[in-house]
Amino acid sequence: MRGQAGELGSVMRPDAQMDIVYTVDDYWDGPREGVATFRGEPHAYRCVFDDARDDWSDRFVLTPIGPATLQDVLAAWDRCRRWESAHRAGLTPRETHPALPYEHGRYLELKSRIDGAVATKKTQSFIARGVFTVREEPSSVSALVGEPSTLHVAWNQEPHNSRLQRTSCLRLFFLGFTVCARHEAAEPQAVNRRSS
Repeated sequence: MRGQAGELGSVMRPDAQMDIVYTVDDYWDGPREGVATFRGEPHAYRCVFDDARDDWSDRFVLTPIGPATLQDVLAAWDRCRRWESAHRAGLTPRETHPALPYEHGRYLELKSRIDGAVATKKTQSFIARGVFTVREEPSSVSALVGEPSTLHVAWNQEPHNSRLQRTSCLRLFFLGFTVCARHEAAEPQAVNRRSS
């Protein structure tokens, strides 16, 4: 997981229409990127940054993924969870993130397959508003997805003709800042504005 831990907001009870959150790969005051179901089918989600408010929105780009990709996602997530457990126990340094050294090669292989699968489905991406809820207050961000019933999301799909302002960013890591330019885009585009 990347980002900074923050609060999800109020704890709510999920109802029968909530979708399951499988992973939270990026978290900044709430889930920003990962995999969840949309109407019961697995989708990659990525939060859209609202430049006008200079903050994250409740809008997400959702991209469908198949069952094989979901299995890869869960295998990669297991490796991240093992790393986090080892890191919390003081058995591995932060520099080894996101996987234990002996699992790092397999993690990179899984991540490459996942990224490739999501890229091939990009034309099927769409925008939905998402509200994440938890049954009980988690002890950590990773605890949010420790059990399948812990973190849920309610999606509200936006009309197909909605347009986004796409932001193109040039990250200047060595200087520690990002330069962005906005323009209209017909295709949904999420922007990860905060680095780890």
